[in-house]
Amino acid sequence: SGSNQTIELFRPNFALNVSSIKQCILDAYPTCPKVDELVNSVQDFIHGSSDAQQFIHERSLTTLEAEAICTLTADMKSLGCCEDRSVFAAYMTAIRQRDTSAIELWQNFSFLLLSGFEKLEPIRGIFFQSESKLSIDLSEIFLKGKQVFWISLPMTRTLEAATRETGRKGTLFKLFVENGRDIRHLSLKRGKHDILLSPNSTLRVELSIPCKEARCLDGLSLLPDDMDVVILREVVTMANVGCSMSCSQPPEWVHLLDKPTIRFLTLFVFV
Repeated sequence: SGSNQTIELFRPNFALNVSSIKQCILDAYPTCPKVDELVNSVQDFIHGSSDAQQFIHERSLTTLEAEAICTLTADMKSLGCCEDRSVFAAYMTAIRQRDTSAIELWQNFSFLLLSGFEKLEPIRGIFFQSESKLSIDLSEIFLKGKQVFWISLPMTRTLEAATRETGRKGTLFKLFVENGRDIRHLSLKRGKHDILLSPNSTLRVELSIPCKEARCLDGLSLLPDDMDVVILREVVTMANVGCSMSCSQPPEWVHLLDKPTIRFLTLFVFV
């Protein structure tokens, strides 16, 4: 929290200097576990899915841009690794920590991700994210009216998919999104990781309430017994309209877990 310093995700006039998504990952995250298996799973999906190929063609995405987006949705558990060692976790940790040297190493990935993001049509709607911690543990962060930086990119469109991720207990985040992107055709976990926010997204806390009170709200009558609710609304600024190479730090940074373990409810579902 504190400074509004702007951090460039890649330099002005930056020129991509990698020819593979694997090199892009290893340049920034040389200790990435199971990188060959990860890249193979991404490429097999991209090239083996007719939906993905049609989506890439219609949006004029390059293969590398599509692979960068797809990489964010990879399930490290399926590769025998912890989610806190995913590319997504490492990338967002560098941004969250304002680590300029680490962010510089991610320039190629940021360039691919954001250039691909810019080619996708904006989408508005209500989406969901969940975490295993209860909102009582997060009360100092999620005060009504406070602005937070959302590091957890993927979201889902359905309450059911969101609550399933955390065993139907914890905290449900209901997000009113103004500038998301539909990435379901590039998602390795379609139905969970379908809506993407840019890495510089800011949201305002509208409400933070316990489960019993939350059930009175529209669309939340079937909320599980042990799941509290935080309602957030995306704040649209010049920094997060379209593709932005910079990330301005808002008043508070949201990092929900002690380790950067991210549950994609997915940027993070369509039915």
